[in-house]
Amino acid sequence: MDIVERVQRSDYPHLQEKFDHAVSVVERALSLYGRGGVALSFNGGKDSTVLLHITRATLALHPHLSTGEGLGLPAMFFARDDDFPEIRDFVDEVDKSVCDGRLLRINNSDYKAAMTDLVADTGCTAFLIGTRRGDPNAKGQEHFSPSTPGWANFMRVNPILDWSYSEVWAFLRETQAPYCSLYDRGYTSIGGVHNTAPNNALLTQDGKHLPAFELADQRMERAGRGNTRHSAGPTPRAGLTRVAGLLIVGDELLSAKVQDTNISFMCAGLRRIGWRVGRVCIVPDDAEDIAAVVAEMSKLYDIVITSGGIGPTLDDKTMEGISAGLGRQLVSHDELDKRMRAAWTGDDLTNAHLKMTNVPEDEDVLLHDLPGEEDGIKDGKFAGKMNPFPLVQCRNILVLPGVPSLLRKKWATVERVLIKSVPGGLPLGRFHNAAVRLRCGDETRVAPTLEDVQRRAGAEVSIGSYPVSGQEDGAGIVLSVEGKSLESVQEAKTDLLASLPEDVGVLAVCDDVEELGSPAVGARESLERQDNGA
Repeated sequence: MDIVERVQRSDYPHLQEKFDHAVSVVERALSLYGRGGVALSFNGGKDSTVLLHITRATLALHPHLSTGEGLGLPAMFFARDDDFPEIRDFVDEVDKSVCDGRLLRINNSDYKAAMTDLVADTGCTAFLIGTRRGDPNAKGQEHFSPSTPGWANFMRVNPILDWSYSEVWAFLRETQAPYCSLYDRGYTSIGGVHNTAPNNALLTQDGKHLPAFELADQRMERAGRGNTRHSAGPTPRAGLTRVAGLLIVGDELLSAKVQDTNISFMCAGLRRIGWRVGRVCIVPDDAEDIAAVVAEMSKLYDIVITSGGIGPTLDDKTMEGISAGLGRQLVSHDELDKRMRAAWTGDDLTNAHLKMTNVPEDEDVLLHDLPGEEDGIKDGKFAGKMNPFPLVQCRNILVLPGVPSLLRKKWATVERVLIKSVPGGLPLGRFHNAAVRLRCGDETRVAPTLEDVQRRAGAEVSIGSYPVSGQEDGAGIVLSVEGKSLESVQEAKTDLLASLPEDVGVLAVCDDVEELGSPAVGARESLERQDNGA
């Protein structure tokens, strides 16, 4: 079957593992409840579309479990009055192409009563559902979960419960499975027409939305749900986010011989230009370790930035690891070799110099010169020559030195590359934040409030709590409200201040702080202005 073969050919991290496990869950359900005893609940969304094809694959691998009619097991669609026409059209297409016109359509807004009738009429006692962890109805769910007490007796089977948003889209794209057209117009989570809008995290400069699979920050999956005011849209690009992975290489860091300063610098620098850091990984000077992380990160993140391990000595293994991670040979780059030979001539040029011209054998290797050096270095040792140490890019991997001063020197070039990598070539919207400093040091006093405020604020805003000590103002906790929509951040901040218990002792409220651990300049003044109604 094409689905199985395409998953097997995919090199997306863990997709084969997730697929195999989901197939085993479906196979187990069919074995336990028998042919005709298991039904698929299909709603036309991305998750149930993945489940549809996993079910098809399971029945292709285990044909003795199929009923031999339509999909191979009963399937139903619970129609709603507020369904998008595009959802209805896609369901009709699936019914015709996959279910041979046997998809059961249920028109009953009372879901509990509909399930009671369905169990009685069909004899099905297990239902395959595309629930994933993080869904509103997923709390307490496992791969096999009995129905809620008071409902008809049936088993909810959740084969893709542990799949992430990116894995769902990796499956759909790797297998070339058709999906509802709304996802190509910026919808990332689909409910009804009255409570769903395109996700403004995908809004571009021209007012259009990127496809759902372009969503970098998976926490924003439901940002278009429950509040269609987003359809009016904030400033274009304000919500668009890209995610970077940082790979730090060096035995000296893992052995504590050197204290790292590059991570905080890069995280702050990325944040300032609207990028989010998805993960930071520190590995030793080992090509295999580097290769394993590169292979995974380069698939998961828009950009991977490496730091360290690119010098001339025996412990500089980064390029070797990147080459292996990309499945390429390590070769000398013609332009780098030319630059190196121009910078050092005669006996001054050594094999150690030439080692630093090695890159993965790939047509997508790019060299980026520092601003102002595109036509050569203006002064100093290499005046009039092209920089022998430009920023090297291998596909979506930017390779930086580990020496902090050299890394910082290249950072302006990194920013330029990242800006150009975004559709339209314009900067992403910045992050906004607000910090609320509390005298209270007991996080259990504020935990319920934070959960309530986060629920009301939605996915556009992230709320956190950070214990601190030794503060000049006596603060014990700093609460953070962050997001790309200034309006949403301010609304959540106001809600938070109004909802906190009175005895937690609000000391200061600060906007757009860089470090939560120490009072920002003007923090007390900010609180005083608030108290005075300014």
